[in-house]
Amino acid sequence: MGTFAIDQAERELYAIRRGGEDILKHANYVLGPEVDLLEGHLAKDFGTRHAVGCNSGFGAHLLSLLALGIGPLPGDTVLVSAFSPASFAGAVLRRAATVKLADVAPGDVHLAADGVQGAAREVQAIVVHHLFGAAADMPAILKAAEDTPIMEVASYSLGAAIDGKRVGTFGTIGTADLREKTSLGAYGDAGLILTDDDATASRLREIRRETGCSEVFTGITAGNFHMDTLHAAILLHKLEFRAAEARQRALVGKAFLDALASAGVTELTVPANRQEVTRLVVLAEQRDELARQLNSRTVKARPWWPVPIHLQPGFRELGYARGDFPNAEDVAARSLEIPLPQSAAEAEHVAGLVAEFYGHR
Repeated sequence: MGTFAIDQAERELYAIRRGGEDILKHANYVLGPEVDLLEGHLAKDFGTRHAVGCNSGFGAHLLSLLALGIGPLPGDTVLVSAFSPASFAGAVLRRAATVKLADVAPGDVHLAADGVQGAAREVQAIVVHHLFGAAADMPAILKAAEDTPIMEVASYSLGAAIDGKRVGTFGTIGTADLREKTSLGAYGDAGLILTDDDATASRLREIRRETGCSEVFTGITAGNFHMDTLHAAILLHKLEFRAAEARQRALVGKAFLDALASAGVTELTVPANRQEVTRLVVLAEQRDELARQLNSRTVKARPWWPVPIHLQPGFRELGYARGDFPNAEDVAARSLEIPLPQSAAEAEHVAGLVAEFYGHR
C-alpha cells in the first residue's frame, strides 16, 4: 500500500472516531445535524440551491422518479443510455414505468444527442450518465430534449464540469452514488440529489422523511430513504481533503497516460474530456486478454459493464436484440477497469505492462 493510501486511511479512521463520538452524544442517528451541514456544503460546492442526502445511489434514483411523478401510470416512459449502470433502468422498472433505450455517440461512452432528439417527445424524462470522469455533451442534449425533464447521474464524474458548470447541475435533478469507490465516498451506502427547484427539493425531503408513520404523508408508498448521520459526518471530513486527493489522483492518471503515449500505445484510450480520475476505466482493444495478462502480473484489472442493458437477462422484456445499439455494444466489449496506482512510479509500471502486452516494448 502506498503512502497516499496510508495517509488517506488514517484520516478516514480519525473521521469515524470523531464523528461517532459526536453522534453518540446527540443520538440523532439518521438525518441528524451532520446531514444538514453536509447538504449545505455540497449545495455550495456544486453551485445549486439544494442538495438532498439520502440512503444510497439507487435511493437517489428512486426518490428522483417519485419527486417528478414518474410511474406507475400507464405510458410513463424514461429514456436511458444502453451503456450505463443498470441501477437507474432498474429504478424505472421499480416504478412500473417503461424504459426506452438509446445508443451512445460513436466512439464515446455518453448518450448521443441525436438519440435524445428523436425520443424527447415520447418520454416523460431523460437520464444522462456522466462516465469515466468525463462529461456528456449537456448543451447539445439540453437543446435536443427541449422541455423534457433531464435527470443527470454524476456518480462517476463528480469533479467534471462544462465551462465551469458542474455535471449534475444542468438538468432538473442530478443524482450521485456516494459509495466508497467514488471521489466522495462514504463507508457504506449513501446518495445525493441536486436541484435548483424549490418545489422539487421540498418534495424530495417530504418523501425522504415518510416511513409509514410520519405526521405528514405524501400520498405515495412509504419507503426508507434516510441518510445515516455517521455517513454524513465521514463525508464532511472527507470534503476537507477532497481537492488535495483529486490533485494526487490526477497526477497519477496523467503519469499513466503519458507513459502509454511515450510507448506509442494507441490500443487503449480514455474519453478526450476526462477531468476527474477516481479509477482507471479505459477502452481497450483485446480487453479480456489484456485483463488476464494484467491479473497474472498482480494488477487486478476487470471488465467494466461488459454487457449493455439491452443484452442483460433482467431487461429482456424490453424487447431489444443484439445489434440494436452497436455503439453501446462496442464500448461494452472494450471497457476495462484498472486499479488506480498509488504513485506516479507505480502508474508508469502498470503502463509498461500494458505496452508490453500490445508489443510496444
